Amino acid sequence: MKLRSTATPKDAEIGALAALQLEIAQEMGGVYPFQWFPGSEHFGAGAAFNALLGLSSDVPARVVDLFMRIAPEDREGLDATRRRVLAGEERFDAEFRIVSEAGPRWVLARG
Repeated sequence: MKLRSTATPKDAEIGALAALQLEIAQEMGGVYPFQWFPGSEHFGAGAAFNALLGLSSDVPARVVDLFMRIAPEDREGLDATRRRVLAGEERFDAEFRIVSEAGPRWVLARG
């Protein structure tokens, strides 16, 4: 059986508008979604999260880029959480600060 898309150009336009509205709402709410890929040196982040880290929007974010910007006093606890997650002992749930030129920003990361 062959599957084919029934999407129309109007559907694509509606989808693009919905994506833009979501991006605006996230920016206004200070929500910067990202995806961590355990075992990889990169993580998926949008332009807003890259900007929070001081990175260009076209540069793939690396875990080391994130850790370099975490407040030094928060790193040990976050690294311990990361190790427990990788060992399958718990779900990822962490609060930490990112130090940026604009000042510290609190991050709540769950997954």
